Amino acid sequence: MKIIVFISTLFFYNVLLAQHSAIWGTAFRGGANDAGFIYKLDPDGSNYEIVHEFNGTTTGRSLYAGLVKGNDGLLYGVTAFGGASDAGVLYSINPENNDFEVLHHFEVGMHPQGELVLAANGNFYGYGNSGSGVIFEFNPSNRSMEIVHSFSDSAFVSAEGYLIEVESNVLYGIGNSLGNYGRIFKLDMNTGIYSELHSFSGTIGRCNPTLLLTDDNVLYGTSLSEEIIFTFDLKTNTLEIVATLSGDFSGLNGGLIMASSGKIYGTAVFGGPLRFGSLFEFDPVTKTTTNVYTCRSETDGVLTNSPTEGYDGNIYSTTRYGGTGDGLGKIFMYNPSTGSSTETLVSLDDAHTVASILLVVGERTITDLTLFPKDSTITTDDGQITFRPEILPTLAMEQDLLWTSSDPSIATISSDGVLTAQKNGVVTISATANYGLGISDETTVTVTNQDGNIPEILTETITITSETNVINSIGQTLQLGTDFSPSNVTNQNVTWSISDESIAEISSDGIITALNTGQVTVTALSSDGTGIIATKVVLINSKITSIDVNSAADIIDTEDGTLQMLAIVTPSNSSNTDVYWNVSDESIATISEDGLLQALLDGTVTVYAEAYDGSGVIGSKEITITNQIPYVEIESIIINAESDMITTCKGTLQLTATILPENATVQNLEWTTTNSGVATIDQNGLITAVSNGTVYIAATPTEGTNFLSGIFVVTISNQTVIAVESFHVSTNSSNILINESDSAFIQNIYPANATCYSINWTVEDSDVLELTQENDSVIFDGKSVGNTTIKVTIENGDNSILEKEISVNVGSTLAVAEETQSIHGITLYPNPSSGTFSINGITENVSVDIISISGQIIKSFFITPTNSELDICELSTGTYLIRILNKSGIFFRKIILL
Repeated sequence: MKIIVFISTLFFYNVLLAQHSAIWGTAFRGGANDAGFIYKLDPDGSNYEIVHEFNGTTTGRSLYAGLVKGNDGLLYGVTAFGGASDAGVLYSINPENNDFEVLHHFEVGMHPQGELVLAANGNFYGYGNSGSGVIFEFNPSNRSMEIVHSFSDSAFVSAEGYLIEVESNVLYGIGNSLGNYGRIFKLDMNTGIYSELHSFSGTIGRCNPTLLLTDDNVLYGTSLSEEIIFTFDLKTNTLEIVATLSGDFSGLNGGLIMASSGKIYGTAVFGGPLRFGSLFEFDPVTKTTTNVYTCRSETDGVLTNSPTEGYDGNIYSTTRYGGTGDGLGKIFMYNPSTGSSTETLVSLDDAHTVASILLVVGERTITDLTLFPKDSTITTDDGQITFRPEILPTLAMEQDLLWTSSDPSIATISSDGVLTAQKNGVVTISATANYGLGISDETTVTVTNQDGNIPEILTETITITSETNVINSIGQTLQLGTDFSPSNVTNQNVTWSISDESIAEISSDGIITALNTGQVTVTALSSDGTGIIATKVVLINSKITSIDVNSAADIIDTEDGTLQMLAIVTPSNSSNTDVYWNVSDESIATISEDGLLQALLDGTVTVYAEAYDGSGVIGSKEITITNQIPYVEIESIIINAESDMITTCKGTLQLTATILPENATVQNLEWTTTNSGVATIDQNGLITAVSNGTVYIAATPTEGTNFLSGIFVVTISNQTVIAVESFHVSTNSSNILINESDSAFIQNIYPANATCYSINWTVEDSDVLELTQENDSVIFDGKSVGNTTIKVTIENGDNSILEKEISVNVGSTLAVAEETQSIHGITLYPNPSSGTFSINGITENVSVDIISISGQIIKSFFITPTNSELDICELSTGTYLIRILNKSGIFFRKIILL
């Protein structure tokens, strides 16, 4: 039975059971740099060892994903952050010698969080966060990275997801769409065609982006929101709900696995009677679900992780919290055959675990081996027998065996169990499991009727072998070897050649010596005359051995000054000469990715240049900073206004903001409103009412690191529009003299309850008349002889407009000073006045009225030639009309009361 396991996206450190029965895992955080690490231990929990610690920058940090074994025997993984763009790296580690190498730096926005999947073509595939999600392809042979599919917003996927390979180079996955519940999709890497197989509905809910494939082409998955286990039959493209869980099975955050027993296991993050998580068993035949292990408290651990089956048939998983020491997590084991659990196989005290993932790779231990056929005979010249081994457990059937012949001169045997007769005799053939505990079987073969002539076996294919395809320093050597097919080729000598001898040279026995950085192709030519060749690409890197940090000066002594730092690497022809810049104290100075040091405060900083190539080499230089003005953070922003309400139609309210302390470095604020449909605000702090409601106004610094805001709440009312439909304009006279005044005012507005409108008075010729507007009335002063038109405009809150016009004729008279202007021989002074006005030139008793700008008589006087003073001190300051009636007629003059 073929089992492919993919794990939930919610977990932050991961464990992988690798060949030779070692458990390998990744920790999301922890280690010397608190950036995560890789560890290994034996299945019984012994020999726990941290084998690599990430530095948080060039080698990455935040290990959400676990490890995957490649075809070259290396273990591969990704980090979510760190690297050249702080968007994660793709790395490998050799399980034989713990050699670690960064293979690729992800571009901005990628941040991969899910495990890689190894396809039949030998390439790795995974999700990235760029845009609405992408699928990337990494070729480990040439280290190339390519985006093979970009999702649209409606087909959004998360970088926490995992792909599976159903057919050769055909990938399946689940996308979590924006605004809906997601879909099952297929990406055929053979044709490049993307297709969607099923869209989920509210019945299933939002699904975990993980799938389990069984050997009958049925996908199993889980719903995060509805706690459902479902199947999707790839033969019929039909979906079925096989279990609806709740209560003791709440919170299906993880993926599912199918054990060798045929049972399916998963975890419920809120499962169990105490809701600290449970490991459950699902029987796909009876469709029944049972909790087989539950966490009892946070000290016992919170089970949040997908399980996996070990080579021994036990189920392994990890917990959040629990264990001894710091209580940051543990690995536990459940034995299905006995129903017992080892609750703490090992405590992960420094791992800072939120959850973990266990994944089985490598060679499974063989417990039993039987060869067929038994006691055979070859009676034909050069005859052959193909042996068929039966292996237990069946999941180890694909494992290579070690084949031997007791006498190769009688019969030889190939690496895939094909025996070829050479001469008459009896041989014993044995097969041994490579990674078993001495498990083997043997049988005898009798060979007859051979003619005695051993034929020459010619080369059919050659494969070049080596421990690695990469040389990491100049002068380093790499031994190449060859595998012939068939394995019993008579002449197994080859002639070696290399594509570029300026980059590397190769000896007659296949030893490459690196001379320079670059890539070469090595060729092995068979020596038996068949002309068969094999090629292999070898990459030569030269890592940095030292970095010298230089600059034009050792000091920055100008305010906000900069200093360009230079990194001189040795050797100069290193494959990657890029460095990562940082400083010891970013409160004193910062540095750009190009090495430009920016002064902030007085002090001394150490500038570091760290190699990007994973060599760990760091250079440094100390720089002194002087003459800097300290940066003062804003502590508070206080907003004041005359009121917290606007009650007039389209009214305004001026806000003022005070920054504390007063010497804060940033003094510029940006004004914003939470609802421009209720009120708008300009960048001078002036609020304008739009509609009834309450709005929050914020004043926020335009720069700096302290992004606090001052908040002011304003209530807007009386913005309901009852539009003016008609009105009338009245005036005392349409004929005035120069320096004489009159007024016009609006009357009979219909409807009487009209609201939310504005009135505006304008004059066609401002050289003839000067206007003083008081909303619904206006005073006009004669300035020069002529005819002109006064227009009054009412604009309603619904933007409708009504207009009326009046014509005014200005006649000539003698213009005098403002304070003593004379009309018809009568002089009024001073004007403006604080309350007392004198009238000269009166030769008879006259009637005088003080009229408001709206046309209302406020006060009346009767004056004589001997009593010509007007006292209006009790009136409010403002603009009024004075009307004087004598024998010559009626004339008006504008007065200003201070």
